[in-house]
Amino acid sequence: MKKQLILAALLLCVGADVTCPSADGNTWSVSDRSFRIRCGVNHAGVVLSTSLTHSFEDCLQLCSLDSRCVGINHSGSVCHLKSSIDDTLSIASKWSAASLVASTRSRKTKTRSSTKTTITASSTSPLPTSSLISGCGASLPKGMKPGGPSQTFSIITADGRNRTYILYIPTQYASSTPSPLIFGFHGLGANSHDIEQQTRFSQSKVNVDHIAVYPDGWEHHWEGAPYSTPKLSDVSFVEQLLHHLQGQLCIDTRRVYATGHSNGGGFTGTLACNPSASNFIAAFAAHSGAFYQATKPSPCQSDQVLIRCQPSRPLPFMEIHGDKDPQIPYLGGVHNGECMPSVPHYVSEWGIRNKDTENEKVQLPQGNVRYTWGKKDRVVHIMVKGLDHSWANQFHNFTAGPVILDFFRKWSL
Repeated sequence: MKKQLILAALLLCVGADVTCPSADGNTWSVSDRSFRIRCGVNHAGVVLSTSLTHSFEDCLQLCSLDSRCVGINHSGSVCHLKSSIDDTLSIASKWSAASLVASTRSRKTKTRSSTKTTITASSTSPLPTSSLISGCGASLPKGMKPGGPSQTFSIITADGRNRTYILYIPTQYASSTPSPLIFGFHGLGANSHDIEQQTRFSQSKVNVDHIAVYPDGWEHHWEGAPYSTPKLSDVSFVEQLLHHLQGQLCIDTRRVYATGHSNGGGFTGTLACNPSASNFIAAFAAHSGAFYQATKPSPCQSDQVLIRCQPSRPLPFMEIHGDKDPQIPYLGGVHNGECMPSVPHYVSEWGIRNKDTENEKVQLPQGNVRYTWGKKDRVVHIMVKGLDHSWANQFHNFTAGPVILDFFRKWSL
């Protein structure tokens, strides 16, 4: 009820059209704050928090409730609140931006460095309000407790489908402190229970701090493969599921991650290459990924397959693969009627796309090899010698789950 009253009050205060492109240049005011709207651009600056909202206006309302917020970037349902912005604008047709132009509540200062102007908000303010959709402070779903057994839940998506998922709450979860979250996507013909057992993220000896969510693919598969359900957007499903979970749990929206096995690993790549999903997921890790690119099977040149990918930013990506994988061969080849890229080619393309020019090859125990790109090892590939298509759990003393968790802990939006 309280949130509804806040929304109603905010709506009464709006003084301008906030629908792009007609709103470009308008000033949007609420209470003691005013924002200048820009359409088709993206502001540079420091991200305070990332949330999923229903509209550009909802994103503005979130910013208006947090005195540290001086601007936003919004696309689709992705809302970035900014604690500082500068006058660097990039043209981005699917994005809208807004910047604080007047406020009697927050301290506004301008500093110049070269040709950039930076606006910084007051440092004394409440916690960031993913407020209109935040589950911080809420009770856990019935029957759940930190470190307790996982449970299966479902949501009805915008297309009317009933989609199920398994939810695990880690032992260190507290409703007052935002927790990171991992999505785990199963392989073709498998289900949420399978990927939960493979990753072991629902075991406290492996994972103590990340909320783990294991969705079920529609008809046991995911978007991006030649056998995927036509016109079904699993990217949209993940977006809707995260939005739903944000209303129930205290989630650190700057630390949301995605991993998956086989077809689920390929879908992890689909999410990473999606301009919307790559804005609300901080880092990605695929295991034995099936990275279909809709490439004709003949002639099949696996080291030259065009990788169709449009991420919104340079991003962290890890891939783990066995060199003896018979289903998704390490060196590529024809599979399910398509020419698959070789794993080295697919991963190196991430380094090129990110402009991570520095790369390194390290020999690991048991003949495994670790390849990295970028100064901070933003792109990582581990070739597991002798491994087939299985998820690596104690395979010659190599276990993938903890390696993936360590990779995720390095990155945030």
